Amino acid sequence: MNVRAHTKQICIFAIPLAMAIPLVFAFAHDETLYKETQIGLPDAQKTHAHTEILYPQADFSIRMSPSEAVLPNVPITFHFAFDRLDSQVTEFDILHAKKLHLIIVSSDMKEFYHVHPEFEMDGSFILNNFTFPREQTYALYFDVSPAGSGGLLFTKLLSVGGGAIVHAKLQPITYPVVVDAMAVTVSTDPKQPSNVGVTNLSIAFSDAETGAPITDIEPYLAAAAHFVILDEKTFTYLHVHPVGNFDVSEKKLSAMRFGPVIQFQTSFLKDGMHKGWLQFMRGGVIHTVPVTFSVAVGTGLTRDVIEASVQHELESQKTQNGLRFFLLTILIIGLVFLFYPRRPTLAPQPANPVLPRTRAPSVTAKSLQTQPEQSPATKKEEITDSTAGDGSPPAA
Repeated sequence: MNVRAHTKQICIFAIPLAMAIPLVFAFAHDETLYKETQIGLPDAQKTHAHTEILYPQADFSIRMSPSEAVLPNVPITFHFAFDRLDSQVTEFDILHAKKLHLIIVSSDMKEFYHVHPEFEMDGSFILNNFTFPREQTYALYFDVSPAGSGGLLFTKLLSVGGGAIVHAKLQPITYPVVVDAMAVTVSTDPKQPSNVGVTNLSIAFSDAETGAPITDIEPYLAAAAHFVILDEKTFTYLHVHPVGNFDVSEKKLSAMRFGPVIQFQTSFLKDGMHKGWLQFMRGGVIHTVPVTFSVAVGTGLTRDVIEASVQHELESQKTQNGLRFFLLTILIIGLVFLFYPRRPTLAPQPANPVLPRTRAPSVTAKSLQTQPEQSPATKKEEITDSTAGDGSPPAA
């Protein structure tokens, strides 16, 4: 095969392969990109998805010790570990200055705690000497990001002292709410929030005595403020942060101050009453402001329906991508067999060939074959001579 033909076959094989490889990678990453941009994810996941999502939440689980027999007014040390496919996770991404945010809320919504268990050398977390004040059922929300997960949320219920679940009976509140000599007012757009669409939350801060606007709110956990919101009926969890582009580098962020208005944006998952806890820092002190929202039933697709539709679309894309990948693989294999240069095949030869043996002709046979044919008279004379050679004298 000459060089030109050989080069042509290689090009015919390599060009389709080079075109197929980017397609394969594009199919493989469709799901990751969609997960990070869809509006159906809870705010905690959508806000925290700073890294590429490689592992779904279904692969993960949490272990908590102790998980029962907890008594009120007794300091307890908790240990938490996260597993992926039965193997303990030891690497975590930083989410708002911490590797783990633990939100604890009593079922009647009268107690709220935002704590940060310490990271241990073996990859687990420890919460030292935490005390529950009442016999009550508490909800524990673990906001964490195992490396490659993009941000996950785990929930556990813990009965303290055998306490049952006591549902809250929330009522609308009157603004402003006064906390530590500060007047806090929450307004919404639209004025009546619903479980359809996006709701904008505006938080205004002023001095409770003079009414002067407050502009010296300090960064807290790499944000201007934090807002945790729970649904009264199902305890559906939202964790949102202020809108806007902020420099999250520690040095620049620490020098920034916020106020008199901080804005949030979220989508309520459920209708009915909700309770929220706004957390911010001023003068080095962390302040927590409880507020309530009445969420109406909206018209149109709710966030749950959107999320279910998105999940269905993801599964459909996953199936299609698998089929495309299979077809591309078959195409590439076919091109390999069709165009890959083949060497000419040679018939196998024995190591020591043996030639067939032939019998050499005898001398007598050879001489007979080479003598000319004699005439009858000559043959007669030879016969007479031969009979005379027996010792008898020839005739006279």
